[in-house]
Amino acid sequence: MAELRWVGTSSDLRALAAELASVDWLAVDTEFSNERTYFPRLCLIQVGWAGGVACVDPLAPGIDLSPLLDLVRSPEVLKILHAAENDLAVLRPLLGGAFGPVFDTQLAAAFVGHGPSIGYGPLLEGVAGISLDKGWARTDWSARPLPQAALRYAADDVRHLRRLVDHLAAGLERAGRRDWFLEDSRSLVEAAAAPDLDPSLAWRRVRGWQRAPLSDLPVLRELAAWRERSARAANRPRRRVLEDEVLLQVARHRPRDRGGLERLRGFRIERHGAEVAALLAIAGAGSHAAIPSLELPPDRDEKLVVDAMRAVVQGLAEETGLPEALLATSEELLRAHRGSTEERPLRGWREPLLGPALRAFRP
Repeated sequence: MAELRWVGTSSDLRALAAELASVDWLAVDTEFSNERTYFPRLCLIQVGWAGGVACVDPLAPGIDLSPLLDLVRSPEVLKILHAAENDLAVLRPLLGGAFGPVFDTQLAAAFVGHGPSIGYGPLLEGVAGISLDKGWARTDWSARPLPQAALRYAADDVRHLRRLVDHLAAGLERAGRRDWFLEDSRSLVEAAAAPDLDPSLAWRRVRGWQRAPLSDLPVLRELAAWRERSARAANRPRRRVLEDEVLLQVARHRPRDRGGLERLRGFRIERHGAEVAALLAIAGAGSHAAIPSLELPPDRDEKLVVDAMRAVVQGLAEETGLPEALLATSEELLRAHRGSTEERPLRGWREPLLGPALRAFRP
């Protein structure tokens, strides 16, 4: 087993980067915390290569991460990750969105029959018979010093990734799906490099918005956009500004005065009363824009159509062994039915498999 290296100074990181200057692949994982902040706090970066494993401390005072970030940006170095979306999102502010090529072992596993979102541990055990210690999964990764057992746990997240790549790449070739995987890998990187969520779209992340009356949605959009901007500015989780259920209540009842807001369960009038009252006054005056038709929840007839479209997707999933979620989501099907031509099942490798059948459902 390769020796685990702790990298906690700029000089140590420069030495590591010099050692890795000629590598053509790098296994990468991160540990982060987001329970108390809007932006995830990067607490640890694990890297693995043919000659070793290292844990880099991004919290070390004065540490310059540039030598490592340059490697991750390099188009000449393949980055191997498992369930890469979260790690790329955490690294994006440091990288400026430039990741270079990425091999996501979870995504590759979906293409070769392991299901839509298999975990790293079960995949490694199934492929290589290696069982990982799960006892440190809930570690506070911002604590210093970290126990050696926790560091070994973190290092194991990159130690065996190359072995998975070799197995999965062979499976992609056998299945004739290598090009499909590469296309989705590029899409994954492009999505990770995209700007932060537009606050005007934040209402669609409010749990339960689909059950809200249509008349509530314009107000909900204004409230959710305000919450998104407030959470970012204060670097606090959205729920610490206002819970989803409270947003829905405010949008539903639209209180006209302070007393009405105070009567809403969970609303903190002393914190948000003035801002929310002002938003409600604007919404009540009708100055908010209408919700685009593509964004609205389906009506009863559309639900029946989407169910029929899902049956097509389910049939193809059974035929190919691909997970339904990899082919199309219900939201994508609804938007395709409404006329959008930009949805995943109507583009790229999915189009010849699904496009003709799905287009037949358009009005």
